[in-house]
Amino acid sequence: MLQQLKARSILVIALFLASACSRLGTSDGDEGPPRSIVSTIAGNGTIGVAQGDAKKTGFVLPVGVSSAQDGSVLISDAGANAIYRLASGKIEWVAGKTTLTDGTEGASGGYVNGPVAVAQFYRPVAAVERNDGAILVADNLNHCIRIIQSGSVRTYAGSTDPGAADGN
Repeated sequence: MLQQLKARSILVIALFLASACSRLGTSDGDEGPPRSIVSTIAGNGTIGVAQGDAKKTGFVLPVGVSSAQDGSVLISDAGANAIYRLASGKIEWVAGKTTLTDGTEGASGGYVNGPVAVAQFYRPVAAVERNDGAILVADNLNHCIRIIQSGSVRTYAGSTDPGAADGN
């Protein structure tokens, strides 16, 4: 008789050196204590711009993951300078112009506000979804927080000048 395991996700991990994202979960079996399970949920270990089947595509440098309200996973790819969404086994591009120079070196970073198709990030390291569906992005080398909202990217806080300051 085959034992059916009920898996529940505990943690999603960005494996930037493996160009993949994995899930750490546990399984509750009919026999014995729960076991830890690590499974790849996105990325195939190759470097590339992610879109399509989550297990057949690659990332450049995935460094940040977060859970969205609908249960999907937001992935910050600092090497491709883009934000992706993993849902139902598919990777969807969300924002960030991703032009790979030769397929292995990654995308050139920049600072451009505007429609998601032309907006540019420079090493985005984290993306989180707000209650209203807008996505805040920690744009590391642009030294600011950007917001993706209504099909557009704009600066939410900070400036391209490094440093710390209080204010608007």
